Amino acid sequence: MKIELVEFLEKFEDKDDPFNRASVDACQRFLNANEDLTSPDIVASPNGTIICQWRKDENRNLTIEFLKDGSVHFVLFAPKGSKTIRVQLSCSLDEVRQKIKPFGAESWVCKNG
Repeated sequence: MKIELVEFLEKFEDKDDPFNRASVDACQRFLNANEDLTSPDIVASPNGTIICQWRKDENRNLTIEFLKDGSVHFVLFAPKGSKTIRVQLSCSLDEVRQKIKPFGAESWVCKNG
């Protein structure tokens, strides 16, 4: 997944660096530490932070924004019975997997899920 982030950043190589360096570094650390995740869609927010998104369908969606202080903010949509729940949290990088696990998100964000 590191390759996808590098390719994304290279698109902006000729422009002034629009990215917050702390956000890029946090994203790289997260993706390197979680190599069992499928490749996310990667976008930049208007304020220069990096956002990764894993979307299986309208009821299974995980979006993680890597904040300037090294923490993350994530929004998760997951099925619960016949409904879809929405979870929104801020946490440290190393807490993300622990926080999404109870909602079954690893079944669609992990390669072996």
